[in-house]
Amino acid sequence: MKHRTSTLNLPKHPMKTSLFTLALVLVASQMLAQATLLIGSNATLNLGDATLQLTEANFVNEGAVQANIGTLVFSGEESVSLASGGTVWYHILTEMGLDADLNLLDDAEVSNLFTFNGDNNVLLGDHHFTFGENASCAGPGEYRFFSTNGTGRVRKRNLGATGFTFPIGNDWDDYSPITIVENGIPDLFAVRCLDHPGEAGANGNPITEKVVDVLWDIADGSSGGNDLTLMATWIWPHQELPGFDHEKCGLARWNGSAWDMTFAQMGPASFPNGYPNDKSRTGVTSTGLFAVGGKPVNDYVKIIPKVLLQGAYAGGGLMNNSLKNLNLLPLDEPYSNSTVFVHKGFGGEEEVPAIPNNPGNDGIVDWLFLELRSPTNSVLLTRSAFLQKDGDVVDLDGSSPVTFHGVNPGNYYFAVRHRNHLGVRSAGLLPLIRTETTHDFTQNLNQAYKPSGHPNEALASLAGSYYGLWGGNANFNGNVRYSGPSNDQNQLLNTCLSGNKGGVQANVYSSCDLNLNGTVRFSGPSNDQNLLLNTVLSGDKGKVILGTGY
Repeated sequence: MKHRTSTLNLPKHPMKTSLFTLALVLVASQMLAQATLLIGSNATLNLGDATLQLTEANFVNEGAVQANIGTLVFSGEESVSLASGGTVWYHILTEMGLDADLNLLDDAEVSNLFTFNGDNNVLLGDHHFTFGENASCAGPGEYRFFSTNGTGRVRKRNLGATGFTFPIGNDWDDYSPITIVENGIPDLFAVRCLDHPGEAGANGNPITEKVVDVLWDIADGSSGGNDLTLMATWIWPHQELPGFDHEKCGLARWNGSAWDMTFAQMGPASFPNGYPNDKSRTGVTSTGLFAVGGKPVNDYVKIIPKVLLQGAYAGGGLMNNSLKNLNLLPLDEPYSNSTVFVHKGFGGEEEVPAIPNNPGNDGIVDWLFLELRSPTNSVLLTRSAFLQKDGDVVDLDGSSPVTFHGVNPGNYYFAVRHRNHLGVRSAGLLPLIRTETTHDFTQNLNQAYKPSGHPNEALASLAGSYYGLWGGNANFNGNVRYSGPSNDQNQLLNTCLSGNKGGVQANVYSSCDLNLNGTVRFSGPSNDQNLLLNTVLSGDKGKVILGTGY
């Protein structure tokens, strides 16, 4: 039996259009199953400039639909479906209730306009929704957007310098639009939202702090020629994970190996209308995965330094860790409390619930202040880390290489400082990468920078052919001296001990504790005056050890 080809024409006459709409409403309300308008395989629907309103009814096209300049409307309180069958619609409008959604059963496209006129989502599933070159979206917002709940994407044809805001989100209430401006070659762009940024882009463990809990996945039709400006938007505060900092965030891209953002690219989020939040980035040349956040989505380098402190040195390449054994080490890094040490980048955020209880020669001695410097010797980043008895400098877990978040792999100077020792930096640039680079200050004087004509070595000579940071700098003014202006003996005796040579401060964490044994004393056993005068200054009260001024 042959099926006769049929054509349904909807003219613009208002009465006929209204009658057709009414018929669909009646059919839907009188049937137990949800109604469906089916355009059969041999049928044609010519919409003209009419409005086709489907109230709690699905639309399935297996034939031919001529959309012309008509409007397809979905309304009601129940979720419905759309199977376009290849039709490019002129205008689609949704005006359904809050719990009603429009489900795509295949790819769909509009040439002019998509309008949200109700609190409902369009669920893409594994299908794409495309906005034509001249198409736009009206009325999107919270609870009214394209939900990328599968592999489907929202696409925009020939996107150029005028830009386009992709009205997308992942969950029903997580509206997370992103605006793309192509200052380069116009192209087709396709975007979706994923649930979480991961430690490896969309893979690895989900990041659980200091980021917005949205991952924007951007693809373009042809590679190359991009000069993008991106503006990611999110709803505050429920999309922000613990520790997210509005004043210190950026838009990062996963480059296949790491998140590419540096600290220099970060800054405050913007609040154009007070709510929601935006974060922009310019000069983006590649598409991919993007996330908004702080330290977890910054690029990084790792280093394993080795350094000894003259004041704590016990011989054989080892130091005492009395401060740890006496439970005197603070849980928060101590350098933020000093005007002499100025943190930059994420430095100053270091804190631990407990000092790592490492065994043997890995025992923790003290906190160090570390600097990463540019090839022109300007400080880029700082941070605090732990020093072990054997000189290894480790991250906050007590064993891992030290990570600097906020720079790309490259060549840098590295400097190490301590609260009562003279600091040093590497003699040359170090090629730092995302896997650790070692630098040992303990074996060779040439590893530390020394200016031409400097009167003393950058490092102190220690027993057993080791080298370490010069100790005795109680007032941390860049030199060590027993007498004369701003001398360290005066700091020890008069400032810390109130002029009492027999005075003792026990169980303290103090810069006047020059031998790092937890006690400040000018005389008597293991006194700090002896360390200053006899160990550091070789018994010469007029001697001065100058820092290298790195």
